[in-house]
Amino acid sequence: MNIYFFLIMIGINFFFLLIVSMIILYFLKKTETTSRNDVLSLLKNEQEKLHDVLNELSNVATVVYSDIENKEENLRKLLDEANEKIEALNNNVSKGPSGGKNSRIRKRRKTGEENVKNDASYKINSIENKKIFELADKGFNILDISKIVNKQKGEVELILNLRKVREGQYVER
Repeated sequence: MNIYFFLIMIGINFFFLLIVSMIILYFLKKTETTSRNDVLSLLKNEQEKLHDVLNELSNVATVVYSDIENKEENLRKLLDEANEKIEALNNNVSKGPSGGKNSRIRKRRKTGEENVKNDASYKINSIENKKIFELADKGFNILDISKIVNKQKGEVELILNLRKVREGQYVER
């Protein structure tokens, strides 16, 4: 009977060990599943946050791009206006003493009149124009001058050409 008793005891112990092992494995599996679900949930939340940030960056990029396009269009318009003004000035200069504003300029030059303060279109005494003249006299080019005085290139060129016309130095192209 000893052997049977011993075998029964081993069987009972094995059975309890098997049940305890299964219970432990069940809880480990449940904990692992819960942990995995928590990690997956955190990853999904982070993915959603990244997606929101990406959408926001895309919206900002769209707004900035649109703003750049608007400013580019405005700059083109200003450049076109400046080119038209330069062309009109060149046309007036090339017409000669026969008409319009140009005849007044040539009369002043012929009579030696150097005071042009009364001419509303060209104020030689303005602070900005003096700065432009100083920079031009120092050898700065038109692009550099326009950046320094914060004016359009065409406007600076127009001011310098008007000075040349007033001083009788303008050479027709």
